[in-house]
Amino acid sequence: DYHKLGLLKRQYPTVPMLALTATATPAVIDDIKMILEIPHCTFLHSTFLRPNLVYSVTLKPDKDSVAAIVDAVMSFGASTSGIVYCMTRKETETVAAALQAAGVRAAYYHAWAPDRHVHTQWVHNHVTVMVATIAFGLGINKPDVRFVLHATMSKSLEGYYQESGRAGRDGLPAHCVLLFRPQDVPRVASLVHSERDGLRNFEAMVEYCLNTGQTCRKQTMAAYFAESMPRPCGTACDVCDGRMMENATSSQDQGGSNSMSATAYAQQVVQWLSVPHVLKWEFAITPYATNAYLATDYLAAKLTRGDLVSCPPVVCFPGFSDVDTRSCCVLHRLDLVRQTVSIQLNVLPSQVWRQAAMYQFVQSHPPPPWTPEQIRPLLRHSFTGIEEAAVTQALTHVNIPNDDLDHPVSKSTKRRRELD
Repeated sequence: DYHKLGLLKRQYPTVPMLALTATATPAVIDDIKMILEIPHCTFLHSTFLRPNLVYSVTLKPDKDSVAAIVDAVMSFGASTSGIVYCMTRKETETVAAALQAAGVRAAYYHAWAPDRHVHTQWVHNHVTVMVATIAFGLGINKPDVRFVLHATMSKSLEGYYQESGRAGRDGLPAHCVLLFRPQDVPRVASLVHSERDGLRNFEAMVEYCLNTGQTCRKQTMAAYFAESMPRPCGTACDVCDGRMMENATSSQDQGGSNSMSATAYAQQVVQWLSVPHVLKWEFAITPYATNAYLATDYLAAKLTRGDLVSCPPVVCFPGFSDVDTRSCCVLHRLDLVRQTVSIQLNVLPSQVWRQAAMYQFVQSHPPPPWTPEQIRPLLRHSFTGIEEAAVTQALTHVNIPNDDLDHPVSKSTKRRRELD
């Protein structure tokens, strides 16, 4: 039906036509003009970058991934409004049940969900966390969504931006977290191979996930949408804020990363090589499934001759199980305070305090509330010119309600505590 809308222009040539879209690449914009038969229309464009959204990618474990999702949600607090996007209907029901068992007022939504009014309950805060497929969210404007968490990577960077953009519409700080594991790449690739430009858009999503910690995530998005962003965001993504750790060791030592197994790292390297056309996707279609495989592409010969970098650097994604639940809650509260103070003082968040200083402060101090004397060591890391009184006042009001911490300990956390 969308491709037939040009009929309106032919039937009513003198009637003004207005076409609106939230996000579109230059290629999509050209398609819209062609389909609507308005090639010479006036084009108005505004920046899509929102400074209050903080983007990050976190490694999803091979096993017990549902527990990792629960840990991620609980790190924001059980009473915090958010969305968890899953790939399948079954996953939404499984994750919602796990969150409910952890004490979160969660519900699931998909095309076949029995309760068609659950989105109304979420808008009115009777439900705090909505676990859904991408069928959820279009046309819903809930301003106080503090996080959008993707349990699996999206099919395209454009789709990911649209879905993550449902956070922080009130202008206050919000987090957009993507849980990534290399095994998800062929799974999602098999879903997009038949779409026009599906693989090309998907490769941009893979490149975003496999960012080696050198390019600002918002600059990656800006380049995808052909928008100029000359400088990195500063602290509005995990790359700029120093939360990604790049281990630039030799290829012999790279298999021993602390954040992933050797198998997972090998899978990551394989997916990385598909981005610069060393490898390419091929698909085998059966009556029951579509299987994705990687075959050599036109740059494979350069790699074997040694003319191309033989192995990408290890990317160590921080995991939510690296610290206990209370520390995760404190870190997220501190991050929100830092974003809010930076807006009030009209400075970069990094000028309030650096992310590394925040981690050290939480590990070396008791839980909040804190006194001004306890806060001073953190403020010593601030840049000069910051109004110390305003920052101190904001930090002394940080507190973590007990209901955010009273939830069953995940299996991964139990195992870690037993080892400790």
